Amino acid sequence: LEAMACSTPVVASREPALAENLEGSAELVDPTDTGALAAALRRVLTDAPLAARLRKHGLANAARFTWEETARATVSCYRELADGKTARATERALAGSAPTAGGRA
Repeated sequence: LEAMACSTPVVASREPALAENLEGSAELVDPTDTGALAAALRRVLTDAPLAARLRKHGLANAARFTWEETARATVSCYRELADGKTARATERALAGSAPTAGGRA
């Protein structure tokens, strides 16, 4: 997300935790397939329209993750845990975000 906030096209792992937050704003690849990773990097570096689309969607995606939203989601999760709603709180926490040092998640 930090790279997206800096308008950098992103290639990332297709693993669920990343895919659910990056879908549509990054080239997602199987992390065990070095050929797919190389091909995705090549596409991002040589396909100007793709890179432009990833920059545009990446900026919009990164803007969704703020410290304020993270704090709101964290407080909500704690309240649900305190109320005994552990399954829902855990699910929300796993789907949540944590901003990076640059202010974005």
